[in-house]
Amino acid sequence: FEIRLRLVGSEMCIRDSSCPVLPTYIRSLIILMSILLIVFISRSSVNIGYGEAGVLFKTLGGGVEVEKPPKGEGFRIIAPWNRIFIYDVKQQEVLESMQVLSSNGLEISLDVSMLYQPNYDSLGLLHKTKGVNYLNTVLLPTVRAVARSVVGRYTPEQLYLSLIHISEPTR
Repeated sequence: FEIRLRLVGSEMCIRDSSCPVLPTYIRSLIILMSILLIVFISRSSVNIGYGEAGVLFKTLGGGVEVEKPPKGEGFRIIAPWNRIFIYDVKQQEVLESMQVLSSNGLEISLDVSMLYQPNYDSLGLLHKTKGVNYLNTVLLPTVRAVARSVVGRYTPEQLYLSLIHISEPTR
């Protein structure tokens, strides 16, 4: 059984045992190359969203780019062996509840709100010196230490009176 198509004076086989077949090793090579191409493209493309910036880490060429500005928003193509670490550069808020001791040893419950925003131009240095988890390794411990230090100087009565004094002019 044979089916043939005639296209512009030449013949093309469509399901015929006499049609030329690629050898198995060539088909395997084509499949392997296709898989490698897909992996290469997926490792090389990065999408940086709105309010974000990316710090480039060059695996084979010097590590974190500290001197160059971070990569801005949008679609980026990088070498597949490099990596981009994405940071949120919008202003963010962290709410922290903590228990601290007053000067007379009584436990005081605090709810602290902190606004922070990483410096866009220093993201490379931030990544190199503090890392992606800088919020938990630097900022929150510092806020806790300052809160304990400030509250520990006062009695609960003094804190309450100072809060009334501070809030009166805002009424």
